[in-house]
Amino acid sequence: GAEVGPLFDRLGVPRGVPAFTEIWADLALFEGRYAEALAGYREAERLAGGGDLYSHHMAIAAQILAGDCGPAAAQALARIDRVEALGRDANLDWTYSLASQALLCRRAFGPLDGLLDRWRAHSASGHAQALGLRARARIAAGAQAADIAAWIEARLADGQTPEGARLDLLGSLARVSGDAEALRRHAQAAEARSLDGQTPPSQRTAWAAMARSLTLRARLLTEPGDGVLADIAAAVPARATLRNEGQLAQHVTARVHHAEALAQRGKPAQARAVWRAIAQM
Repeated sequence: GAEVGPLFDRLGVPRGVPAFTEIWADLALFEGRYAEALAGYREAERLAGGGDLYSHHMAIAAQILAGDCGPAAAQALARIDRVEALGRDANLDWTYSLASQALLCRRAFGPLDGLLDRWRAHSASGHAQALGLRARARIAAGAQAADIAAWIEARLADGQTPEGARLDLLGSLARVSGDAEALRRHAQAAEARSLDGQTPPSQRTAWAAMARSLTLRARLLTEPGDGVLADIAAAVPARATLRNEGQLAQHVTARVHHAEALAQRGKPAQARAVWRAIAQM
């Protein structure tokens, strides 16, 4: 990240020029300078007369990353209300996603539940994404792991559950399930999906990673010693190998599993170190 700014300068990407405001805001966001990124996105939006949807959304994202989640949620919800009142869509799935993440960050679980109902009714994509977020919200709210696992298993067994939600639901199951046998069954099914020629190539890696996560969770429940902890740590993809947002999400998920495994095995100091590393990414 520290090398990108000088590279932009060498390439002649001008600073202070309206057409390039978003580029420098993106760099500030990437480097964790959230206040600067927010100011840049708001300036880009102002220059566009309020019509720059990308900058509007990215400003909300910058607020969430800075931990200013209440105002971020309010802005996203206001846009949803405004656009839906006009009878339009205008990329509202993105706005719904940001609003949901902001409410989750704010730990506003009641409003989040209502918003997810609304998003589910809005679009097929919302239906799928809302299911995955409900599972994560239950984990964040501190619900009993067995209750969350039972809820997820019911969704996975439901033929009406959208295909796009299943990976997300399995990812949460790999965090909370206490049933090693069920985890191994899901792992075998996930591995089969990763090897199936009918599975889109873009999803095969994700299904393979899910199979590993489910298998490692089953081992954590059944194997004594620290060997499984080492394998969970080794399953975290190296940062240098990440090429897109999906791979970054898999990386973060694998680190979360590592932190939670350390805590479950009575190693809170090591778990906190991993959580800190995730927060500083």
